[in-house]
Amino acid sequence: MSHYIHTVPGRIRVKNPILKNNSQKCKIAMEILQSLPGVYEVKTNPSTGSVTIRYDGATIKTDRLLSALEERRLICTDSLSRKDPFVENIASETGAKMGKAIIGWAVGKALEANGLSLLAAFI
Repeated sequence: MSHYIHTVPGRIRVKNPILKNNSQKCKIAMEILQSLPGVYEVKTNPSTGSVTIRYDGATIKTDRLLSALEERRLICTDSLSRKDPFVENIASETGAKMGKAIIGWAVGKALEANGLSLLAAFI
């Protein structure tokens, strides 16, 4: 498993192998993050190796949250993946559907005149 980050305003989730099945490191991560101004809530899950942080974006930025973990070697930001497979899948499906709709419309418009000609030939 590689490092992974998912962030939306006010919430960030980090998963990494350093925390997986390591309750002690999860506890350290929680203590570090809870001591930072602007952090509302920190949840850790040693089974998955994830830390979820709710914070005030006006008080603290995600870069500071990540650097606090990196300073204690609980994550390595060089290997963080900022891709969300769920979002990428939805974007890919949406793009494919939009492409089909546009092509379908264009083909329909192109055949519209030919279709009338074909209908006239049958009449």
